[in-house]
Amino acid sequence: MKKLFSIVLALCMLVAFTATLASCDESGQQTEQTTPASSESATESTTESATGSDTESATETETETETEGPSDITKEEWQAAIADQKFDNVTIHYTLTMDGESQTHIVKIADDMVYRKVTMTMFGEEFSQAICFTGEEGAEQREMFLIVFLSLLAEKDNFVFDPEEGVFKAPNEVTATVEGSEEGWTAHESMKDGKVKFSIEGNLEYFACTLTETTYIGEEELNSYTCDAMWTFSDYGKTVITEEEQAATDLGGGSSDGGDEEVSLGVSLNPEQWNAAIQTSNFNNVTMTSSALFLSGNDTNTDVNLSTFWLDGDTVKIEEGEDYSEVSTDPEMVSTVRTWYIDTTLAIVENFDDFTYDEELGCYTAGEPIVYNVTIEEYNAKITARDVLVAFDEDMHVAYIMCEMTQEFEEDGEQKTFVIEVAFTFYDYGTTVIEAE
Repeated sequence: MKKLFSIVLALCMLVAFTATLASCDESGQQTEQTTPASSESATESTTESATGSDTESATETETETETEGPSDITKEEWQAAIADQKFDNVTIHYTLTMDGESQTHIVKIADDMVYRKVTMTMFGEEFSQAICFTGEEGAEQREMFLIVFLSLLAEKDNFVFDPEEGVFKAPNEVTATVEGSEEGWTAHESMKDGKVKFSIEGNLEYFACTLTETTYIGEEELNSYTCDAMWTFSDYGKTVITEEEQAATDLGGGSSDGGDEEVSLGVSLNPEQWNAAIQTSNFNNVTMTSSALFLSGNDTNTDVNLSTFWLDGDTVKIEEGEDYSEVSTDPEMVSTVRTWYIDTTLAIVENFDDFTYDEELGCYTAGEPIVYNVTIEEYNAKITARDVLVAFDEDMHVAYIMCEMTQEFEEDGEQKTFVIEVAFTFYDYGTTVIEAE
């Protein structure tokens, strides 16, 4: 189940806020501490967010419709409200907002199952996915999801009751460290502007904050993210995961045009169909998205790098984030895009025998690393792709390729090694239209 839900999210939206999945791959223990903050930081966050006001408005809207909470609670009542067993049957809605993009999640915990659905809008397009976890995977998902907010709420002394709003606020920064069980993995959680409300029945009602997560392997920092987060809790003891939700195994579910049309994955191919799907001629007219997250080797680039490429014969459109967009008919530009992104990516799936179909995941997995060499312009690079996942759509087209990619090459006489978590998706085969800028 390693990385399963991060894969689900990345496939859907091509970017996973690490705060969503703190401890997604591992289950561990957590420790808490508080860091004194200045009086100024007690009233305003030191981390600016383009959507901070939206999150605050959402919090205010929630509180206006909620029942009146207790005027204050004791430490014992606080601990009872956040006790692990309180969340054996509960529905949790939460949102994460970062750099103008947001995710909305539904998590239902009941009957030793965990149902998760994520919806997000990105570049004006809406994507949605759902999956239900059972047995050991359900237990892992439950622990992974609860560990972040429960560790940040562990100490009542970190919060001060505000009688005007009827909520508890954290005037200082609160931190927690989540320790994983593999390869020295840890995640450092930092909360600012925390706000918590309990119901009159003594249940946790909502928790909102500005959350920063930094992940490490040993002492090496991998990545750091800051987002506005809000969890809302309901249906304690009354949550039911329906039969339809129990059947949710959607590893696709992404709509390429913001509409309701969904991509049906879980397609198994024979060798002839596989080889036909990866012919370069299939990619003369296609839309491709690329998500790249540097894990090591490029200290100056710690953000998720998002790009979309529209290919239509001799024309290409490139969009990188929200700041760059270009349409080009220059043969060199079109060739470069095809070489850098199409040819290099397809090289990962060149050999059908490297892969095994996973019925549960509905995709192909590579048991061993895939190693190959590429030459692009003046660069000769050795590529090693690990933990490769490949899925095909119902038309037997490549839907996505995901892996951890190590790139080894020489630049200006210096040997360089980049380790990158990448996700490539392909859609609108034969229907891609490039509009003039």
